[in-house]
Amino acid sequence: MFLIVNERTREIGLRMSVGARDWHIMLQILSEALIIVGLGGLIGFGISYSITFILTHIHLPDWLGRPMISDATVIITISILALLGVLAGYFPARRAARMDPIEALRK
Repeated sequence: MFLIVNERTREIGLRMSVGARDWHIMLQILSEALIIVGLGGLIGFGISYSITFILTHIHLPDWLGRPMISDATVIITISILALLGVLAGYFPARRAARMDPIEALRK
């Protein structure tokens, strides 16, 4: 996320110079972070469900058990991903919102 802020410094400066508030900038960066983490989570869940589906259709030894993904696991994983997304986006968003528009446009 720091890289995104560095690459888009001029855009952020331009938005701030035309009247964007600090929370507009923070909301943009935070939403991008949550979207990136959410897409990664969806891909991870897709892979996990695919592997679980394949393993349930293969004859496994009884001592290994039956693979399954519980609802509690899904809820805990989504909660952790949301927390990580907010943390990954908050600090770069705060940095972007505190930029001086004039200095940001010079870069």
